[in-house]
Amino acid sequence: MKEILEYQQLEIEINKMRKNASESEEKAVMAQMANYVKEAQNKSGKLEMEAEKLVKEYKELKNNYNKITAEVNKLIGVEASKLSQDELNARFGQVNKLSSDLFMLERKLNFIITNSKNLLKNFEITRNNVKKAKQKHKEAREKLENNKQQLEPKFVEMQKKLADLEKKIDKELMAKYKALKGDGIFPVFVPLMGESCGGCRMNIPTGKLAKITEKGYIVCEHCGRIIYKK
Repeated sequence: MKEILEYQQLEIEINKMRKNASESEEKAVMAQMANYVKEAQNKSGKLEMEAEKLVKEYKELKNNYNKITAEVNKLIGVEASKLSQDELNARFGQVNKLSSDLFMLERKLNFIITNSKNLLKNFEITRNNVKKAKQKHKEAREKLENNKQQLEPKFVEMQKKLADLEKKIDKELMAKYKALKGDGIFPVFVPLMGESCGGCRMNIPTGKLAKITEKGYIVCEHCGRIIYKK
């Protein structure tokens, strides 16, 4: 019994070490940085869409400006002396409208320039943040790999110790241990706690308690673990 309890304790230690390695700070940083890069890529896609929208707005603005310029040139090309008063008044109305349109175009152009500057700034910030995140991800991965390399010799040593212990353990007992562990029951061996199972804490019938002394262990009727007496 001593050897199999030692075997189980060693497996508990190995599992704990593997869990600590998988839940390490470096792994958390890697996951965080990977998510950050993914979010930044999504943001970059949105920024590209905004940039395309600004380019489209600028092209429309340029077309409108060309149309207004053409209208102004037409008005300039006509001699005022050849026009009647009504025609002159109509021309002045057209000029005022074109002047107002140009003013609105100027405002829109300034708006596009401001948005373009902000967009370029956001692009630069996103690019730098992604660069930093990738570097942090790389550093965390290298540290994690280094930790794994340092732990590997210990894992090998512990696995060898497990193999040596298994040779000393009763084959029938070992088979039960592996079968229960394979069914997801772990730890397999638990101590008797008063008159209760050390795993599920359920009371053990009085008739079965006597068998622990005889055989050295019993199987819990509730959780299936093997109960031993300290």
